[in-house]
Amino acid sequence: MGTSINISYETTAYIIGLYLTYPLGIIFNNVPLGNSRHLFSFVFGILILQLVVGVQFAHLLFCSSTSYILLKLLPTNTAKVAVPLFSLLYTVVGHLFNQYTDYMSYNLDYTACQMVLTIKLYSLAFNLSDGKKIADCKKANCEPPRATQKCAKYALEKMPTFIEYFGYVFCFSNILAGPAFEFASYKDAVNMTFVNRSSKKSLPSRVGPVLQPLLTSLYCMTFYVILKDKFPILSPTDPQTALPVFLAMSTTPWVNRFAYQIFALFVNRHKYYTAWKSSEGAMNIWYGGFEGYDEKSGEEKGWERSNNADILLCELSPNCRTCSSSWNKKTASWLARYVYSRTNGNLIITYFISAFWHGFYPGYYVFFLSLPLLTACERVGRKKLSPRFSRADGSRWCVWGLTTTVFTHFSMAYLNAPFVLLSWEWSWEILKSNYFAGHVLCVAFYLVVGRLPTPTENENENIGKKRV
Repeated sequence: MGTSINISYETTAYIIGLYLTYPLGIIFNNVPLGNSRHLFSFVFGILILQLVVGVQFAHLLFCSSTSYILLKLLPTNTAKVAVPLFSLLYTVVGHLFNQYTDYMSYNLDYTACQMVLTIKLYSLAFNLSDGKKIADCKKANCEPPRATQKCAKYALEKMPTFIEYFGYVFCFSNILAGPAFEFASYKDAVNMTFVNRSSKKSLPSRVGPVLQPLLTSLYCMTFYVILKDKFPILSPTDPQTALPVFLAMSTTPWVNRFAYQIFALFVNRHKYYTAWKSSEGAMNIWYGGFEGYDEKSGEEKGWERSNNADILLCELSPNCRTCSSSWNKKTASWLARYVYSRTNGNLIITYFISAFWHGFYPGYYVFFLSLPLLTACERVGRKKLSPRFSRADGSRWCVWGLTTTVFTHFSMAYLNAPFVLLSWEWSWEILKSNYFAGHVLCVAFYLVVGRLPTPTENENENIGKKRV
């Protein structure tokens, strides 16, 4: 089947593994609460891994087992450094090995699943450390660190049991594509404790939360399969060494080249939407994405725990921050909670960790190290220009809102090209073919707009009144 539509065996196995989680989720719903569910989650997570990556699943088993021993034996303050460092380094070594043995290849292997596992292990180490800090601060009658307070609802007072731990890290419905949610969220869903905390004592309908992402996933997969060969990024005949299509169009007018670049990258994103939306629906079958009920009103909070991408918001983002938080959302949450907030808001460190997590192809670093420049421009624009041109009601559907949306879309298309082209040579060539326009315009914007006076509060009020 995979060969007839030009899809590799590895990709076919991956797709089968993704959609197998739906019937497994239905069975999981009928498994008794408690350890039986954790065992089911672990066993079938391992079986799905064996189907998709074969014997390479042993890498994940070794990494998670070693991390479990470190979490059990080391003090929480030491473990919060040792476990994230070990899991991240294990992922890095896997990336480097693949880069050395199969350079410039997009073949599916265990490293994609290892990346999901790394987020879980990294987060769990901080959850246990935060739980210890909160307990110590209660005894000492003092305030925990600000970053700990922000993540207090995910903090753990004690180490998960053996079966809870492995049920979580190998959870069958998100081990392939995420989202890597918090252990507290996993345990809440597996044990359905959100029902006990509510006055309703009943379960909400799953029809919409399951069907909507499932149908979206199927649509995205169909869209990608139909158009991926019509709008390729890499050479269809020799993707690893032949000149990418972007660069082979050197004689084509720039407007046509860049238009092709935008649409080809748009098509390429659909393979990620396919995986994320499939996992979202599979998790919602067993309420893995359900956030519970509001303790005061009794209303449903939503199903955000399993949502890893807001497609429309991502594709029509008014700024880079919204785009980043709408794309691979749980990875963005991990970086925000356990890297950005733990390094006093250091963007450079955050983007470096994100780049290490992705791998060591130069294109990743061109992308991630360019983002702070775009972010700095947006901050200046938000401070100096938005009060003057945005609508008083905050609506983005105005001339200024549409302008920022178009600028963000063009900027991300410009910066995303090196990310998918991987190599330094191709990354440099694609930036050069676009005349380094994104970088030049960002620097010019920052220098010019940064010198403008910042509107005072009175000026903001007067501007707002004029626009009402």
